[in-house]
Amino acid sequence: MNNKTEPFLRLVEFKGLAKWLRKTLPTPLAYFCIAYLWRLEAFYIEHKITTTVDKAIAPHLPPQDFTTPHRYSSRPSEVKGLDIIEIQADYEKD
Repeated sequence: MNNKTEPFLRLVEFKGLAKWLRKTLPTPLAYFCIAYLWRLEAFYIEHKITTTVDKAIAPHLPPQDFTTPHRYSSRPSEVKGLDIIEIQADYEKD
């Protein structure tokens, strides 16, 4: 494995971990673990972004009123074993 295994990782913590894996584990196993680490880093970054944005937006969102549940009705039809199912929801236009 060459020394260019860490540049595709974006965070310093993950680069350090990849460097440690490369030095500690045999090459094929290290390659597999670094590839797994690369994908894990992408999920970690996405999670951090969504939580940070959600926390930043939360004070600016208007308080949400209660929502009315959807109405569900089921009645028998002409065909045996096949019911007529209706779902109704009230939506308000702005």
